[in-house]
Amino acid sequence: MNRQWMIMAIRAAGFVHLGIIAANVPLPGNLRVRERLAGVPRFVRQIFYYDRGMRRENRALDLLYVGSLAVLVVIFGMAAVRPLT
Repeated sequence: MNRQWMIMAIRAAGFVHLGIIAANVPLPGNLRVRERLAGVPRFVRQIFYYDRGMRRENRALDLLYVGSLAVLVVIFGMAAVRPLT
């Protein structure tokens, strides 16, 4: 692993991170979205919150999201453990 590779990896991680931020703007957990949208039809509720059933129905996207988090952990972990000098 050289300096140029690490710089590119950290930049790529930054773009992945921006995508995650954009996908999670509403912060459903902190805003108690599930409670507030309990009486709303499912198709409207899905705009704000993806329940377990929705995650199962869209397994590929769910795995893509989890995978992107894993990539971030690896890249930032490598940068922390083996910093460039």
